[in-house]
Amino acid sequence: TFSIYELDISSIEQLTGHPLSLSIKDIFENIHMIEISSIKRVIREEVIFISPSGNEITSSTPRLLWQKFNPGFSHTYSLEVFTSEITPQMVWHVESLPDSLSEYTVDAALLPGEYFWVIWAIDEFGNRSRSKPASFKVE
Repeated sequence: TFSIYELDISSIEQLTGHPLSLSIKDIFENIHMIEISSIKRVIREEVIFISPSGNEITSSTPRLLWQKFNPGFSHTYSLEVFTSEITPQMVWHVESLPDSLSEYTVDAALLPGEYFWVIWAIDEFGNRSRSKPASFKVE
């Protein structure tokens, strides 16, 4: 483990576009070189959900709404719905939604229960930014 201070930088964004490689010393004192091509982009902004949230009661096919995410580069969205259990289980997801969207209706009926959903913004390099989870109930 290391921090950005040990790298003598003030922000991880300073590494964007620069070639990287890591030297790792294992417990036997062997040194291994790991090549990492470069950091393409760091996404600090997060997508903001609108609804449902706050344990709002919804239909079995809720309409998920979020604020338009305008980070200055093209991206797609992925949506995920999980059960609200100690060990959450993903019960629905959709990928590769265009960045022009700001809402999407779950296209499979959810069983009655408590859920949460998250939305991911994914750029062309596979970098991801996730919203905070938003809870809702299906009765």
